[in-house]
Amino acid sequence: MQKYLSFPPKQLAQLLALLVVGILSIGLLAANRVVQAHDLGPLAPPQLPACRVAATTCDLSQAPQAPTPRTQSAPQAQVGRQAPDGKGWLATQSDLISYADRKLVWADPLTNVPCVNGFADVYPCHDVDLLAFLPAAQMGGDTNNDMWGWTDPVTGKEYALVGARDGVVFVDISNPTAPVYLGKLPSHGTRSAWRDLKVYQDHLFVVADLNRNHGLQVFDLTDLRTVTTTPTIFTESAHNGDFSDAHNIAINEASGYAYTVGGEQCNAGLLIFDIRDVDHPVEAGCYAEDGYIHDTECVIYHGPDQAYQGRELCFDASVDAFTIVDVTDKAAPTRLARLAIDGAVYLHQGWLTADQEYLLLDDEMDEWFGGHNTRTYILDVRDIDVPQLIGEYNGALSSVDHNLYISGTYAYEANYTSGLRILDIQDIDRGVLHEVASFDTYPENDVATTTGAWTAYPFFKSGVVAVSTIDRGLFLLKPHLTPDVVLGVVAATAEVCTTGDTAQQQFTDTLEVAVRNQYTQSVTLGVSDLPAGATATYNPTVLTPSGSEQMTSTLWVDGHALLPGIYPLTITVTSAGGQLLDTAPVHLYAAETPPSFAGLTQVEPAVDITSTAVVFTWPADASATAFHLEIARDPEFAALVQQATIRYANHYIWATQLPYNSTFYWRVQPENRCGLGLSSPVYQVHTGNALFLPLVQQ
Repeated sequence: MQKYLSFPPKQLAQLLALLVVGILSIGLLAANRVVQAHDLGPLAPPQLPACRVAATTCDLSQAPQAPTPRTQSAPQAQVGRQAPDGKGWLATQSDLISYADRKLVWADPLTNVPCVNGFADVYPCHDVDLLAFLPAAQMGGDTNNDMWGWTDPVTGKEYALVGARDGVVFVDISNPTAPVYLGKLPSHGTRSAWRDLKVYQDHLFVVADLNRNHGLQVFDLTDLRTVTTTPTIFTESAHNGDFSDAHNIAINEASGYAYTVGGEQCNAGLLIFDIRDVDHPVEAGCYAEDGYIHDTECVIYHGPDQAYQGRELCFDASVDAFTIVDVTDKAAPTRLARLAIDGAVYLHQGWLTADQEYLLLDDEMDEWFGGHNTRTYILDVRDIDVPQLIGEYNGALSSVDHNLYISGTYAYEANYTSGLRILDIQDIDRGVLHEVASFDTYPENDVATTTGAWTAYPFFKSGVVAVSTIDRGLFLLKPHLTPDVVLGVVAATAEVCTTGDTAQQQFTDTLEVAVRNQYTQSVTLGVSDLPAGATATYNPTVLTPSGSEQMTSTLWVDGHALLPGIYPLTITVTSAGGQLLDTAPVHLYAAETPPSFAGLTQVEPAVDITSTAVVFTWPADASATAFHLEIARDPEFAALVQQATIRYANHYIWATQLPYNSTFYWRVQPENRCGLGLSSPVYQVHTGNALFLPLVQQ
């Protein structure tokens, strides 16, 4: 659009959002008011509670007692009723309550509510407990937006830093079941529906959109240590007013530079600030080539693309495309790549994996226009010059995905009306994500609209996930995920020949240790169930996370003194204190001679013929770990039509188009670590007169 229209890029992005508003008939614009994607507001009175089935009934096995909202200032609102048969919990259109009454539901705080039978109080959940809910009325009384976190390096206390329309709210969450509202840093200038904030060197940096007097606001977070009276009205420690507003801010803590985007200056692109002197932030550069950039993540690159090692790169959600920009030279940033995605509407925000090989990207408007469920794009950025879309994750609900962050091997998505969704990214290289836990902060519905959860901050070392919601307040959650340390083995089976040379007597495997949830302690590798006569060696035995989320070690198992047999081993990883963190199984096969395969000389193997396949089955042989199968048209096997190696199994399915009334010859030869055994006798299989299609080779 920029080539043919004369609008500045920020106005174009806002115009797109206005188009959405018109199409969806959500709200009216006030005078001089520009509406962005997140500001469309709640829909008509919602339905309580949201039942996770197609019909409008909930089974009592999921909710043993129908949760009812609490209010201190008005009678309780009726949100559910017992089914006539006493076995269900109904929530139908007749149960709707007014928006004013609905707001009473969220007036009271909650603490320490476990997720039981799919609910924590009124909130649907899966493997996520509610540590605390602090309503907006008890944390400054305004609606909220983005948030970040800070851990005091001196006291170890954790703080939630929550953006509100009139400033920034500070909450001490060091006791997460008893959060304390400390006070608020008032907005510099007017109120704003979009406030963004990040932390550098124990200082908070804040921007706001549609607030022409805001600029860059700085606050010394160490002031929170000395709070004695709550709530306190805090004062900014520094300010840069050389620009007016911005939609988002990213900080590269490794370089000491901040990047504001979506503002009135720099063509709404990357406006760069040197913040190494935290009390005197100075503008250092501008990247305007892509026009409006909605959000970005900027890093010192250490990924696999050798051409850009050590460079400072920004990964931008530029609304109509994903772009990568080299900002090493602040005076002359350069775009390295641009990727447009078919079907994308409003590319909103993304986050890199720890190894900087992949990136997850959300689109804030595609659920509306596409009519599909929550969609997350999976990008391969291993080649910086040519990023690729390798997959799409489609959730089970229709809500809009907003901000997402990756911690360890999990992605934490704040999806407006469906709350926190936690995705396992261990298969991200295959373009696959798996939802493993969730907490719905907006139980009324899951429709595609922009109210509910704004941001889920997952980087507290305590494992607390803080969720800022637009209309409710602050949720402190504790997911129950798989262990913080996850052990994997490259080879789940091991083979040794006790009479072979040294190489044959040893088994070598690679152990992979993935660290999740900011785990920083050393771990020790070991093996249990090691049979007598075998020894195990690791290199290294002790692994210490050092910025990498994935660590490896090499395992050698010496089995020269083992008796023949199959031995199940258990590889272990334990904490520095001796706690067992995770295990991985390995089956060790020990042999002293090649397999004799006596079974096939005594028992006729089975052959099952269907219209589409022939299934070969032969007697198992404990000394064999692999079988080599040959199928031919002649008994001399000069005209082979199929060859296969089958490991740790004694059957094979030959699924192909076969000629009818034809004879084939087949045999198998066993193998183990000591070598090849003798081949079986030659057997015949006749396809008969069944209706088989001809082989392609004919």
